[in-house]
Amino acid sequence: MSHLAWVLGASGLLGSALVRALRQDRASLFQPAARFDWRQVALVRDQLQAAARDFSERAVLCGRWTVFWSAGVGSMASQPEELVAEQALLQVLLDALRGNPTLARVPGTIVFASSAGALYDGARAACYTESSDVCPATAYGAHKLAQEQLIHTFIAQRPQVSGLILRYSTLYGIGQARGKPQGLITQIARKIVANEPANIFVPLDTIRDYLHVDDAAQRSLSTLVDACRYPGRVTLKIIAAERATSIAELIGVFRRISGRMPRIVTSANSLSSRYMRCAQYRSEELAGEPHPPGRTLLIGIHQVLEAERENKAKQI
Repeated sequence: MSHLAWVLGASGLLGSALVRALRQDRASLFQPAARFDWRQVALVRDQLQAAARDFSERAVLCGRWTVFWSAGVGSMASQPEELVAEQALLQVLLDALRGNPTLARVPGTIVFASSAGALYDGARAACYTESSDVCPATAYGAHKLAQEQLIHTFIAQRPQVSGLILRYSTLYGIGQARGKPQGLITQIARKIVANEPANIFVPLDTIRDYLHVDDAAQRSLSTLVDACRYPGRVTLKIIAAERATSIAELIGVFRRISGRMPRIVTSANSLSSRYMRCAQYRSEELAGEPHPPGRTLLIGIHQVLEAERENKAKQI
């Protein structure tokens, strides 16, 4: 598919995987002139508007465009005031794209990276699909839902543009940010390498759907191809491994790979009660051809652990 692609949040776990997948797909990647510091809201606002103008000019030459929003510094532990700025910046981007008459002449797609866990964590269903009712139990989930609504509003005003909302399960992989208290697989790997105990704040029978981020990126692009066929419509898609794994099973995989039992400390904190005990997903939207199975947890965790060992060796 020939198009100009702009990945916002390209240095993050998901964003960097999307960039790798797009390069394999031979897409033309847009690189803004300035590197964004998402914590400097006033500066990023101006940078987003300038970058949107540059992007629009290039999109006309390519004939089709895609904007991926995988940016943000929020997490399940974020406070509401931390998330307001993130939502405001998404609105700035959409306003800049909406107000550009040049871009209005070119077909395109807005792709928004959302969180299945954050949106369904108060629902307590046995398995979640695109038709399941959302019930966010945290400020992070509420803001993700509000951001999804911004995408719906944008598409309603731009009938030549298609929208794609991707609700991801628990993503893991190489390159998880060190500044965020998230990513259980990465956190356990880092503690093993550092020979320190890993703190876990939920019961070991807690079930999640773990999907390697590179597999998630490939499935995202496959879904994008289908979503592009429906201008004026927002497609909602769950991207998940569709395989349930308990934390106890994760620990067992780490034991097999590392040859010793990880040191685990279980305790509760203020957010422990908010996390659902069982998160299983099944996608029913655009479920035509079956997707490739992706890498197993054994392979994926081995890759993460080896990467953390290499990072540790570089620091010595």
